[in-house]
Amino acid sequence: MIQHTPSSECLIFDLEAYVPEADRHSPSFTLAANPHRAGHTLLGGVFHLFRPVTGEILSVPDFEHHWVWDEGDEAETVASIYRIFEGMRRRSYGKKRFAADPVVSGAGIANFDMPFIYAKCLQYELAAPDEIYDTVCKFRVVD
Repeated sequence: MIQHTPSSECLIFDLEAYVPEADRHSPSFTLAANPHRAGHTLLGGVFHLFRPVTGEILSVPDFEHHWVWDEGDEAETVASIYRIFEGMRRRSYGKKRFAADPVVSGAGIANFDMPFIYAKCLQYELAAPDEIYDTVCKFRVVD
């Protein structure tokens, strides 16, 4: 049985992307953003990292904002966001077998946020592909 411990972490976040006007009206899907299409840009997002068992807030400030207009460009924004996931992964090293994996949560993150940030990390070659996958794609997702 999985157990949440005092060191268990949860990240609630929301990403936003720019989609060129010509691509905004998909005939088959409501989600128009595609990280592999030209001009589809990750604008950034808001992040709240905490330990649900203790209530300890790990984000400084309580809500971290990472946006292209603050970071300089999309590549820097993606790198800043990747570092959040890297930290969660690093802090989970050595956890007991039945201790809960870190949790990520947010509206629509399973079909937009997680795949989008994974693809952008690959695009900017922030690490080897297998390392990016282990860092971004192995959290428990609550959508």
